[in-house]
Amino acid sequence: MCFEKSRPVFDKNKYIEAPRQGVVLYCREITEKDPDVIRLYEFEEAHVVCPNGLIKYISEPGFYKIYYRPARVVWARRTPLELTIGIPKMNLPFDYGINVTVSLIPRSQQALVSSLVGAKEITITLDMVKDELRRLLRIAVTNKRPDPNKDRNEVIREIHEELNELLRRSQFNMFVCDVLGVGFSHECGLLKSLVGET
Repeated sequence: MCFEKSRPVFDKNKYIEAPRQGVVLYCREITEKDPDVIRLYEFEEAHVVCPNGLIKYISEPGFYKIYYRPARVVWARRTPLELTIGIPKMNLPFDYGINVTVSLIPRSQQALVSSLVGAKEITITLDMVKDELRRLLRIAVTNKRPDPNKDRNEVIREIHEELNELLRRSQFNMFVCDVLGVGFSHECGLLKSLVGET
């Protein structure tokens, strides 16, 4: 193994951590020129690819000393990412808009690590993921043309399958998503009238 847990380091110039704001995945190659300590927070997990190709998973927060370099470290959010993505009706070829709530999780440890090989440093932000999911959702609902009058579980299943197929062929193919719910734009107006909003 090319690393082990170490004592805390208090000088920020002497360790490497993932950027804190809005980051879903962060990958960095740790070379001889870099600090030899990485930091992991409570909400993160990491995958370390040692120089011999061995991949080790870290789930415990703390500081870790890297002994053999270059090593590649992939920091990832520990919990699934739950997002609501919507497409207004003006951007669709039918007379209603649609929104979905999805839970996004890594496909596998191997998929996560292998998809980020090649670059010295890669940051995947929440905004990047939302933009790509919005683009894929637009394609998915245009392809499937979900019927608001159909059984909701059937609509969810159709969008789930199509969205995951598109995601598998996208730049974020290291993820899989679980479609948790689907809503249509005309339901928003109905909800407002039921609760007395104008």
